[in-house]
Amino acid sequence: MKYKHLFFDLDNTLWDFDYNSKIVLGYIFDKFQLQQKGIPSKKKFINCYKKVNGELWFKYREGLITKDLLRFQRFLKTLNIFNINDQILSEKIGDYYVSNSPCQTKLMDGAKEVLFNLSLHYDLHIITNGFKEVQFIKLKKSGIYSFFNKIIVSEDVGVLKPNK
Repeated sequence: MKYKHLFFDLDNTLWDFDYNSKIVLGYIFDKFQLQQKGIPSKKKFINCYKKVNGELWFKYREGLITKDLLRFQRFLKTLNIFNINDQILSEKIGDYYVSNSPCQTKLMDGAKEVLFNLSLHYDLHIITNGFKEVQFIKLKKSGIYSFFNKIIVSEDVGVLKPNK
């Protein structure tokens, strides 16, 4: 056999990041009463957050901002779009998101079956830019942790994908 090891990304490859994130963002909208604070709908909140978060993740991957800045700014900037200037609220929302998002368990369709079948013939590994404190929770809660021989998190090795 030519290949012995297969490497996977986690978010939106195996773990359905978009779906799981949307669920938690909906919870946030209700829990923190964001409509009463001036955000017109869950949909607008989620869409603005996704845009802000995407821009910040791009900067993070390019080495232009730190993990802490990304975590802090994504909700602060989202709230600012709706003229809500509340740093404490943004920090509470950020903490809630990091605590609850990785507990969601939806995988991409067929992911578990593919991993099972591949694990019969190959050693499987994860390489992820996701935050260490949440990636292991995602793997365990969604029931796929045991498929992997090694889990490589970019912050542990000091470089982000796609760095060779």
